[in-house]
Amino acid sequence: MEVELIENTGRLSKIQKAWHDLLRCSARTDFFVLPQWFFSWWDIYGTGRNLYCIALWEDQVLCGLLLLYKIKKGPFRLITFAGYPHGSDRMDFILMKGMENECLSAFVKWLYKRADWDIVALRDFGPFPNNSKILSDIVIQQHERCHVSGELPNYYLPLHDYKNFDHYYKNKVGKNGRRNLRKQSNRLNRLTDFKWEFLNGIDEKTVCEMKELDTLKSSRGLKGMSAFSNPGNEPFLKRLSREKINRENILFFCLRINGKLAGYALSFKFKNRLLGYQTSFDKAYAKFSIGVQMMHKLIEYAFMEDYSELDFLKGDEAYKKLYSELFRKNKRVQFYNKGFKSLILYIYNGKIKPLRIRLAKHRFFTTLFSARLRGTWDI
Repeated sequence: MEVELIENTGRLSKIQKAWHDLLRCSARTDFFVLPQWFFSWWDIYGTGRNLYCIALWEDQVLCGLLLLYKIKKGPFRLITFAGYPHGSDRMDFILMKGMENECLSAFVKWLYKRADWDIVALRDFGPFPNNSKILSDIVIQQHERCHVSGELPNYYLPLHDYKNFDHYYKNKVGKNGRRNLRKQSNRLNRLTDFKWEFLNGIDEKTVCEMKELDTLKSSRGLKGMSAFSNPGNEPFLKRLSREKINRENILFFCLRINGKLAGYALSFKFKNRLLGYQTSFDKAYAKFSIGVQMMHKLIEYAFMEDYSELDFLKGDEAYKKLYSELFRKNKRVQFYNKGFKSLILYIYNGKIKPLRIRLAKHRFFTTLFSARLRGTWDI
């Protein structure tokens, strides 16, 4: 198997057809490895990062594509997923079905012949198909240093487990909850100017409205926790709005009151699944339970359109647990090169960091491991 290191987007653009072919041949693909997503992400977040993608070829057929980049953190050379740490809720490798072991074995063998890295730190490694376990098993079998741990869950609602929305609604929402929702809905209906909208796509004006709502009017925004606190979020969504992915894969569900955006749920459509990406609601209309009403309308829409699943994506926010108890967990896979710097990182991540986290409130440890130092070592 031939291993090709791709260090520029021009080469990736040239193999887009093979990329799409590989996606069709993979056991299960995810939205965040689509070419349209990657190029938009790299255009906004790629500054200061060096592309380090791996293409795996067998008889001129693309059998694997690993979307990675390399960056320096202090003295350490880090390889990680393109998509991390902003924008993508999870990442994965694209591997031809039945060739996962062969592709990842070739990658690991090739990588350990190189001296241009200290650690491969794969955060938010997606929960399917099972590439994170295959990779870590290969590294461990070769007697190399490796750490594997769990990350945040991805809650999901399998819609085909229910006959229809009414069946789901009666099973998941008690009588008191249904009565309260009817009251809130009736209160909202008495407003003279309100409108629910399902839109296939967003534009730059809509992104500006989303930012204004989430930053200045939502509960989390008023606490300084808006999704737009990340300065890349606005230009990234605007970049997506100009791409084919906007017309084909974006669902924007919103509520307008007096012509103003009062709540929204930005989702992605992919492989007969809905992926809930970003939501926000105007705190001034909390008395109408807009968030709960909107989520139930989104679930109803998913049933009507015969989606197989509503995936709430990464995070353990309390509201997700109201709609489903089921979740898949992202993984974190970290493995290390043979050099001295890699050994230092291995000891730190395996021994010192867990102890530091347990004793985080102890003054000695907060002094010894300053925020600046943690920013360099916590990778």
